[in-house]
Amino acid sequence: MTIFASGQLLEAVGAWGYDENERVSSLADVHDGAVYVGVAGLSLTMLGLLMSVIVAGAARFELLESRWMPVAMGLAVLAAVAFVIGGIIFGY
Repeated sequence: MTIFASGQLLEAVGAWGYDENERVSSLADVHDGAVYVGVAGLSLTMLGLLMSVIVAGAARFELLESRWMPVAMGLAVLAAVAFVIGGIIFGY
């Protein structure tokens, strides 16, 4: 979550480098770089949330030692990767 928040903060600061849609200073480069930091932070936050829900659910039903735990964790990673790929294909 900290990475996502840092990316959003840098993106906001970098926005001062634009006037409408034109670059007016080098802060625009900060904005452009921070977009990727924010997306990476959002992806990691989503992955952490999914894994936390899986572990909490497994603990609730006493399935932490189940053979399905690695499968569930793999699905969480797959969901985060699909989110990133979808963002690349369809745009941010």
